[in-house]
Amino acid sequence: MDSSALDRRQYQRVAADVECKVLYPAAARYLAARTRDVSSGGVALTIVTHRPLKIGDAVRVAVDWSHQGLLDADGMIRGRVVRADPMLERIQRIAVVFDSPQVGICERASGDAAA
Repeated sequence: MDSSALDRRQYQRVAADVECKVLYPAAARYLAARTRDVSSGGVALTIVTHRPLKIGDAVRVAVDWSHQGLLDADGMIRGRVVRADPMLERIQRIAVVFDSPQVGICERASGDAAA
């Protein structure tokens, strides 16, 4: 089987290392996070948490593209965890698929990498 048949990703990914926050409604708290890569369909994140997230958990993600440290709750993107690595010293890597595609997110990430 060729590698393209093995790649299940529907959207092109762009590497991005940007601060963000994750609202984890089940715990009623915000988690500090950083993007690892983004696509129109989702985001890979490294989060800091006391309680690990699980596959299927609903979350909301806000990325600090402006690097201002202020993130608007109205701009949060709804999604769900589709991959959750084991937690190591309060750090966990997760992958989130967005509830709806985010047009232009890769361009924002590419522009951020160029800055």
